[in-house]
Amino acid sequence: MSDTQLKVSRTQAENKLYNQIERGREILDLPIGTNRELNEFVILKDKWLDQSFDILLYIFDGERLVNGFSNKTSNLHGKYNLTIEEVKFGLKGAVSYLESISEDLDLIPESPTTNLEKQSKNNQKILSEGDSRTVFVVHGRNNKARKSIFQFLRSIGLHPLEWSQ
Repeated sequence: MSDTQLKVSRTQAENKLYNQIERGREILDLPIGTNRELNEFVILKDKWLDQSFDILLYIFDGERLVNGFSNKTSNLHGKYNLTIEEVKFGLKGAVSYLESISEDLDLIPESPTTNLEKQSKNNQKILSEGDSRTVFVVHGRNNKARKSIFQFLRSIGLHPLEWSQ
């Protein structure tokens, strides 16, 4: 991932990936028993794929991860020539790809343009809007523990912000 850098803060990247992964899981859990449900599934799946591309382009500088996602999902748009099981299997692969990116996020450096001033302004904006679900997280160097606490906080409906010096 040497050619890839974060264009946003690590926390923003984690949040966006986490939310997109959750939306993908929700789509995978949709019941498909009728043509209407199938059509709804296909529409939501295609929209999710497009949003995933947009998110990857927003988060990362460099094309490696976007191209990897593109290769994983190239046959998933629409519903032509694939069974629903094949489409779901491909969508599971796409969700897994985003999960692996999320798990390796600590290995991807932030680009020079991602600075503390930008993050500080964003944090101030969120706090000034009075969102009581937003919490600051102060942590040490244990990235596994940090990632776990961020996932837990998101799972209970909170919006964790990383405290930066």
